[in-house]
Amino acid sequence: MDEQEQISPEPVPQESIEQPGQPEPVNFFFEPIVWQAEEFEVYQRDWKWYLIFVVVGGGLLAYLIYTKQWVLAVMTVVIGGLLLISGRLRPRLMQYQIDPQGLTINSRAFPFDKLKSFWLHDKTDKSYLNVISVLRLMPVITIRINSDDKEKIRGILKKFLPESGHKDEDWIDRINHFLKV
Repeated sequence: MDEQEQISPEPVPQESIEQPGQPEPVNFFFEPIVWQAEEFEVYQRDWKWYLIFVVVGGGLLAYLIYTKQWVLAVMTVVIGGLLLISGRLRPRLMQYQIDPQGLTINSRAFPFDKLKSFWLHDKTDKSYLNVISVLRLMPVITIRINSDDKEKIRGILKKFLPESGHKDEDWIDRINHFLKV
């Protein structure tokens, strides 16, 4: 043997290298989970909600007119109209599916490589799945799930995505719940 010759260690297969915080590589098949749920939650607005809406909206509009901020005044009227119209909207029944390729909502597919993480939470008697997407215009996807399927969904998603530290609803959902929109 030559003194210059050195023995190099064998390369380690990529599958065996563990990266902290990353889900383990997945090479298994499972039956897709399919369910239906309403697109969003409907809140009942009582007369108090409309009274507060008129007082706050009217006060803001009066202030904007007084200070001659015409663009903001028009935007306030448009946003107020949209809030009123949103109370009349009814949710569609959506089809959800989790399969080895990713999450599908109706016919729109979200492959696992386009999703960052997930978390599950309960609110009153309902369970929700929140998925963080890499898409800029849809950062968090909130989906109502059956409470019976919660652990099954968690077990499958943990194979593909890291579970987030969140344990409650997203801040946008909290604002929507507070405003009843």
